[in-house]
Amino acid sequence: MRISWTKPDFGEDEKKAAIEVVNTGWVTQGKVTKRFEEGIEEYTSAKDVTVVNNGTAALITAMLAHGIGKGDEVIVPSLTFIASINSIISIGATPVLIDSDPKIWNTTPDLAREKITPKTKAIMPVDVGGMPIDIEGFEKLAKEEGVVLIEDAAAAPGGEYKGKKMGGFDHTSTFSFHIAKSLQTIEGGCVLTNSDEIGEKCKSIRNHGMSAPYSAKINLHYDYVNYGLNFRITDIQSAIGLVQLSKVDKQVEHRNKLVRMYKEGLDGEFEFQTVPDYVTKHPYLFFGIMADADKRDSLAKCLVNNGADIRVCWLPAHLQAYHKSLFKGLFLSGAEEVGNRSIELPLGGCTEEEVNDVVKLIKGWVKNQ
Repeated sequence: MRISWTKPDFGEDEKKAAIEVVNTGWVTQGKVTKRFEEGIEEYTSAKDVTVVNNGTAALITAMLAHGIGKGDEVIVPSLTFIASINSIISIGATPVLIDSDPKIWNTTPDLAREKITPKTKAIMPVDVGGMPIDIEGFEKLAKEEGVVLIEDAAAAPGGEYKGKKMGGFDHTSTFSFHIAKSLQTIEGGCVLTNSDEIGEKCKSIRNHGMSAPYSAKINLHYDYVNYGLNFRITDIQSAIGLVQLSKVDKQVEHRNKLVRMYKEGLDGEFEFQTVPDYVTKHPYLFFGIMADADKRDSLAKCLVNNGADIRVCWLPAHLQAYHKSLFKGLFLSGAEEVGNRSIELPLGGCTEEEVNDVVKLIKGWVKNQ
C-alpha cells in the first residue's frame, strides 16, 4: 500500500491549457497571467491581484510594497511554515515571534497585541492549514495600533470567513499555488489587495522594480522606479491556474468530505484543530490529529512504515536548527504543544478508500498501545 500525503489534481484540461500556451510562442509572463489575475480578482472580490512565482515571493513582494525593511519589526507566529519567517529576514526586517492557540493552531489578536512596540511595522498572522484567522479582530488591532496587516493566507484559497472568500478583505493577503494547495500551478503565488497603490507597486517589484512591463514603445530604456526582483511566473503555469480556479470549490468540498470521514473514524481517540464559528469554510491544506507527545513519533513511524505518507507541520521556528540561535530563550507553550503532538494525515487528492485505510492503520496502532 502506498498513500501519498498529497497528489496534484491535474487532468486533460490542464494539459490542454499548457500546450495551447506553448503553441502560441509566448510562454513567459504575459496575457494569460493577466487573465489569471483577473480570474482571481473575480473569485475573491479582491480589487488587485499580482501573481508571482511562489508563495514566499508573494510575502516578500507584499512587505516591500508596504515599505517594510531594515529596522522594522514584523510580528509573526512561530507555528508556521518557515517561509513566513525567512521572508521577513530576507528583507532585513526583524521577525518577532508570538505564540498560537493550541486549540485552533492559529495565533490571535490578543497574542499579537502583547508584542507590539514602537518598532512594529506589520503583523503577519498565518492561516494554519488554510483555516482563516480572526480577520475582524486582526483588522481592528492593526487599525488601532497604526500598523500594516499582511495575512499569510498561503493555504487559504477556497476558504471563507463569515461567508466571504479569503483574499478579498481590507488588508493585504498572500496565496500560494504550490502543488499541495487547493489551487495548484505547480509553483506559484499571489498578492491580493484592495489598494491600487500597493497593487501597482507589487507589479513593479515582481519585475525587478521596472516602471512597466518591457515594451520598446513605452519603456525603451528599462526604467526602474522601485527595488525589485524577478518574481515573474510563466503563462504556462497561469494557464494551468485558470483551469484550477474553476475547480477550487470542488477541491475544497472533497477535502472537507475526507476530513469528516477522518473525524468520524477517529472520534474519541484524538483531538483535532478546533474550527471557530467565524470559519464558514476551511480549505484544509492538511488535516491533523493531536497524539500524546510521547507517542506521536511512534504513530508517525507506524503510518510511514505501512505506506501512509504523513507530515509533521510544524516544529515551531524558534526550535528549528538554524533559527533557534536567533530566538534564544524563547518558550511558546501553544506552538510547542501543537509542534510536539500533531501529525498531518494524507488528504489532498486522496480517495475515500485511502482515508479508510489510514483510519484502519491508526486504529490498529491504538489497539496495540
